[in-house]
Amino acid sequence: LFPSQDTMPAGGFGNLIALPLHGRCAARGTTVFLDPTTMEPWVDQWAFLASLARMAPMAGITNAPFRLIVRECGSGLTTSEEMDAAALLMNHPHANDIAAYFPEERPLAMQLLGKDPDLLCRAAEKLQGLGADIVDLNMGCPMPRITGKGKGAALMRDVAATARILRAMRAVLSVPLTVKIRG
Repeated sequence: LFPSQDTMPAGGFGNLIALPLHGRCAARGTTVFLDPTTMEPWVDQWAFLASLARMAPMAGITNAPFRLIVRECGSGLTTSEEMDAAALLMNHPHANDIAAYFPEERPLAMQLLGKDPDLLCRAAEKLQGLGADIVDLNMGCPMPRITGKGKGAALMRDVAATARILRAMRAVLSVPLTVKIRG
């Protein structure tokens, strides 16, 4: 997926000037590219690709204040930490804290963890009602305390059961359903 010659800045990609960014939102090595003829940041029809940057969920880290900072730094989509479907349905304080968000975070994906189709469906409906723009099913967590209960990456071992979960969740949601996996 490359821009055509007519959408490239003067002189093509090779002549772009790389300007290191500094400050709160500049990760180490972050650069902005300037068009050498105008010295303006290079923006064109492919600029939307920058918003496809997505912050991956990280247990114990990606709380609402952190997600706001990530959005401020250019992430087009943030995802909550994983929340256990059963804990969310029981209104466990930890799950409720994870589900809390600021309106400025949107679009926001909220991630569920579980193995029971009924619990996952009811929890997905609850997240949708709370304002989730996307519901994400965690099928990537490799932690033994998670996989030992048949959740997270363990779901990838039982394709038929996982298919039933995904079909059931898709049937109750009107927002997109995504799946987190690891390669």
